[in-house]
Amino acid sequence: MKRKGTIFFVLIFLVLFSIVLSSNSIYAKKNKDDLINKIVLSTDSKIVEYGVNCHYKTIVDGRVECNNWLKNMGLFGEIIKSSRNKDLSDQTEISLINEAKNLKNNNDKLRTINKITIDSNGVYCREFNKGQIYGYIESVKSNNEYIIYIYIQIEDSKDNLAMLKSQVEKASNNNKFDMVVNQYVKAKLQDNDIAKVNKTILNIINKSGATNVNTVSFNNGYSTVAYTKRYNAILDNNKKIDFNFAVCKYPSGSYIVIGIPVISITY
Repeated sequence: MKRKGTIFFVLIFLVLFSIVLSSNSIYAKKNKDDLINKIVLSTDSKIVEYGVNCHYKTIVDGRVECNNWLKNMGLFGEIIKSSRNKDLSDQTEISLINEAKNLKNNNDKLRTINKITIDSNGVYCREFNKGQIYGYIESVKSNNEYIIYIYIQIEDSKDNLAMLKSQVEKASNNNKFDMVVNQYVKAKLQDNDIAKVNKTILNIINKSGATNVNTVSFNNGYSTVAYTKRYNAILDNNKKIDFNFAVCKYPSGSYIVIGIPVISITY
């Protein structure tokens, strides 16, 4: 009886040990394949912002789609008056993210603020802000379809980009088609030697097996595209690319911006 008990505990130990090994193997593989995390760690940089920029088509009414997406994302909130006319004039518009800082309630809790910036000629655009989350969703009517444009950025030091991408996609309706998604991460560098940092990142992606690597320089930095075979690729000059990074220097400091498959924000 004692022997059977011993065998039983040994079997339990082996099962638990195999589960731990399997989990560690999956975790190691995930981190090995995570180019963004590897670049951030190797360059001693700190993530300050990440976001998603996407567009898709739908036959659902554009205004309804925009508002439903905001509700599904928990970003549908009280409307504050826009300073832009419906005729899309070029009046100066105070940033929604700055306005929201002055609209905290008595308990100082996060409030979800919306602003309708365009609502005419088949175009509907609604900006949103909630704490460190900012962006807009826009619908443009095209014949019998609506093209939906979404931009969402989060100021945070954590890399939750994959989760954000999943949330953005799930919050849209199931009848969407021709969806195109771009993701980005922005990190601040401690080292202002951007030429050195650029070489470090190039070394990382080359060792990862990337092809079609092409770097161009501009006034305040470098921009590189590559095909890492890790993400959905697009064609650039008839070559596949799925990864884009830029190393830039500004008066406020030096930054890395990483885009998948391309950087879709100004840098």
